[in-house]
Amino acid sequence: MLSRVAESLFWMSRYFERAENTARFLDVNFNLLLDLSRISPVENPNYWIALILVTSRKESFNELYPEYTARTVTDYLVFSRENPNSITSCIGLARENARSIIESISSEMWEQINNLYHFLQGATPQAVHNDPSGFYKEIKNASHLFQGITDNTFSRNEGWDFIQIGKYLERADNVARLIDVKYHMLFSETKGKKEITIESDDIIQWMAVLKSCSALEAFRKVYLSKLDPENILRFL
Repeated sequence: MLSRVAESLFWMSRYFERAENTARFLDVNFNLLLDLSRISPVENPNYWIALILVTSRKESFNELYPEYTARTVTDYLVFSRENPNSITSCIGLARENARSIIESISSEMWEQINNLYHFLQGATPQAVHNDPSGFYKEIKNASHLFQGITDNTFSRNEGWDFIQIGKYLERADNVARLIDVKYHMLFSETKGKKEITIESDDIIQWMAVLKSCSALEAFRKVYLSKLDPENILRFL
């Protein structure tokens, strides 16, 4: 296999995975703030800063936006061309990699990449803000469909291996980043020793960590007791 083909398959898969992860993080964070607002008003920008720390670079965001809000962070992570890790940028890059090796992928794979690309080209910030969950569901479903099409139409050869490597390296990297950021948010300093906080709002946030990895149901099948932060970290 030519190295350029292997590299393009790797990055096509990795960018698709990155776009799905970002959509899931945004969706979970949106619903997390709704849940927390039922307990007490939520105005802490740290919830939005955390998304930037998990998915991209804080310095790049600060060059474009004056503050961390639902609208600015969503615009940056979904639409910003200046952010190479935005959903729009990732799908555009996945499409460019796929187009450069179009003879090596199935026509169904190319069609699905194009479908998502054109969906994003027609999306507007206002539409996302009006129905964020609906928009993120479209992104996640499109990614799942692409993976299913790839499973069913791509030969099990070296190219397949590079697709899997790209996907799973990106997934592992995102889980590691998520744990790192959430660890510092949810562990409180007490008498010089880090202790796990287990207030009601913290439990909601630990559930959100699992949901961000699509792991809540799988976790509950392994750990039948109540949500325990140490078990969550061990599981992830």
